[in-house]
Amino acid sequence: MSLPKLLLRLFKPLTFVLIAVLIYLSYQHYLHSQSLAKSQSQDNVKVATALIWSQIEATFAKVDLLQEQVGTANFAPLANQILANSYLYKSVAVYDRQADRYANFNDDRLTANSKNNIEWHTFDGFTRQYAVSTLYQKSDGFWVFAIKQVLYHSPIEVWFEVDVQHTTQYLSNLKTLNNGYVFVIDSMTGKLVFHPNPNRIGTSSISYQGGLKEQIDAGRTRGSYDYFYNGELKKSVFDARNQSVGLSFLAPAKRIFCLRLTKFL
Repeated sequence: MSLPKLLLRLFKPLTFVLIAVLIYLSYQHYLHSQSLAKSQSQDNVKVATALIWSQIEATFAKVDLLQEQVGTANFAPLANQILANSYLYKSVAVYDRQADRYANFNDDRLTANSKNNIEWHTFDGFTRQYAVSTLYQKSDGFWVFAIKQVLYHSPIEVWFEVDVQHTTQYLSNLKTLNNGYVFVIDSMTGKLVFHPNPNRIGTSSISYQGGLKEQIDAGRTRGSYDYFYNGELKKSVFDARNQSVGLSFLAPAKRIFCLRLTKFL
């Protein structure tokens, strides 16, 4: 037997063993990547939830302050001072329920269509009842949602309108394995409230109809699910426990099923 044939016969079993080892290592790498993606997604959802909720809670005291000053000479200076010291708010508005009249401090009007489509999520605070609106668009094209007190004794409401384009900048750096990100959906309408791409704000969420709505309707407010987006299968970690404000937080990441043997060659 010639030497080349002898060497081929000797190394052929070793080749199969090497391939088997590479497949095993690739599979272990896949499992580790999926575990890491899920862990990062869960952490990102926690950070995003804490950030948005802290901004909403911080607004309560401002709402209380201005609501007490409605109709006084202090109202306008206080409202202007709050707006000047914070980029969080697009405007402060005053709405008269009886007269159905809306006015704000930035002169950006509210169209009749936007006003008629606003819905409110009410919940109890420490001392008062508050409400957070669904997402709506101002006449200048900016998207906001409003926070107000729930009033029974007065028709005059103070709305703090949160600028979602500004707040979404804080979420853009929360990525999962450099290809996933965090976004927030209005659970009542299925529209994107916060998204790394500002052009997507106010549009319908594919992932909401792709599985999140079904999860929420079934009473599951935390977990993960798979859905397709642009032909790719993705796994999304979600947290919809704060339905008192109607917001659901998601952190999707691409699912990778191929075994990348080249990583180990």
